[in-house]
Amino acid sequence: MEFNISAVAKTNKDTTYTLLDLTRSIRELFTTKQRFTPEARNISFSEIRFDIAPSNAHLSFADLQLHIEVVL
Repeated sequence: MEFNISAVAKTNKDTTYTLLDLTRSIRELFTTKQRFTPEARNISFSEIRFDIAPSNAHLSFADLQLHIEVVL
């Protein structure tokens, strides 16, 4: 299974830090010692891709993919 996840923030001087905190929180949700489902064998994330808007008040994004190896 593969999920695309986007964290979105309004652009300002702290946007990069905000997006880093959001993506760190997302990773923590899925990297607990418990399995996501009983069938899940392995969970991994892609590298984070940032798209920071050039001016304030626009939206900036941090995109990552969650890969869950499942055995049915």
